[in-house]
Amino acid sequence: MNKSIIQVSQLNFTQDFPGLQGVNMMARQFPIEPFLVITEFRMERPVFGPHPHAGISVLTYMLPDSEGSFINRDSQGDLSIIEPGGVHITQAGSGIHHDEFPQEPGVECHGFQIWINHASKDRFVEPKAMHAKGADVPVVEQAGAEVRVIVGQFEGVNSSNELLTKVALLHIFLAPHARITLPAQEMAFVYGLQGEAHSSEQTIKGQTLVNYTQEGDSDPCGRLSGI
Repeated sequence: MNKSIIQVSQLNFTQDFPGLQGVNMMARQFPIEPFLVITEFRMERPVFGPHPHAGISVLTYMLPDSEGSFINRDSQGDLSIIEPGGVHITQAGSGIHHDEFPQEPGVECHGFQIWINHASKDRFVEPKAMHAKGADVPVVEQAGAEVRVIVGQFEGVNSSNELLTKVALLHIFLAPHARITLPAQEMAFVYGLQGEAHSSEQTIKGQTLVNYTQEGDSDPCGRLSGI
């Protein structure tokens, strides 16, 4: 049974800090749990400095169109470069300090930072870092569609790294007029990056968040009319 749309939100980039613009989606505003924070960001300089996390996993996905790369470093000794198309996961667990910033100041980095809540039993697991280069992110190709499996699985293809919280994050490219149906868990949403698509006759443009009912096990998402 297909899910039904319950909420459509047209969002915009805001200037969060000097050198950082973001489209911010918080669980207190939208039905996206176990995701606590989802931010599409454009960042060109260091902003936050070293800061702590605990009880969650923090995922950074640098979009393939990003001009620049990120550096991630943490108190466990990790030092990783998150290149365009790459994925980095900081499993904060019992507590970790980390910092992320553009590898080259002034070169814009375009990506997502996503905070995923841990279940109570996993709240204080040992902190660790997981990383996948852009070339190591699995890709599933269908007629007119390309699906990058960021975390979780799609069509029997598993992501390079596994989160403690079982979710699926897919980056989907659709050709004009192509269609795709996505298997969905209880909580499901679609976020438009660019172009125009349709789901249940609802138009999805860039920076549009579409939330679905808990009932049903698939999201109809198709007929991209332009990129």
